[in-house]
Amino acid sequence: MAASSDTIVEIPPPEVVPDQRRSWGLPVMFVAMVATLSVFVSITSPETPPVDWAAGTGPDGSVNLDSLVATGDGFAILSGMTTDGVLLWSSPDGAAWSSHPLQGSPSQLATIEDGLITYGVRAGRIVARDGGEWAETGDAIEFPDEVRSRQGSGRPSLVGVEDGIVAMS
Repeated sequence: MAASSDTIVEIPPPEVVPDQRRSWGLPVMFVAMVATLSVFVSITSPETPPVDWAAGTGPDGSVNLDSLVATGDGFAILSGMTTDGVLLWSSPDGAAWSSHPLQGSPSQLATIEDGLITYGVRAGRIVARDGGEWAETGDAIEFPDEVRSRQGSGRPSLVGVEDGIVAMS
């Protein structure tokens, strides 16, 4: 085989000149991403109305603040021991309160579906709306001996769930 008479010419690579625009590229991209994210978050986040706090008075007499619960239609709280026993106070708005006498001496409340459970150390009762008034329904619910909680106070902590009651001990 004969050698070719073609000469090989090497072409040098183009001279690399630093691009002045590149030094601004990364910061501009970062600012653009932050601005886009801010607009996206402000458009997609729900508007939460501000809470209007107002001082009000609670029910008459002493109350057991540890028993305060939110119900489906307002609030409920137990009184301290009165000459009429323990009262269940309820309010649709936290301003106007009505009382309902209870059996025994419950010291706690828990919500369950559309009602309440009033309970003490070993037993409780379900309380439901009967018309506009609260009324205790059924027999007392007896708690097992193992139920204990509330930092050694002996009172169970109840949580009402769709199918029944969970006792934390």
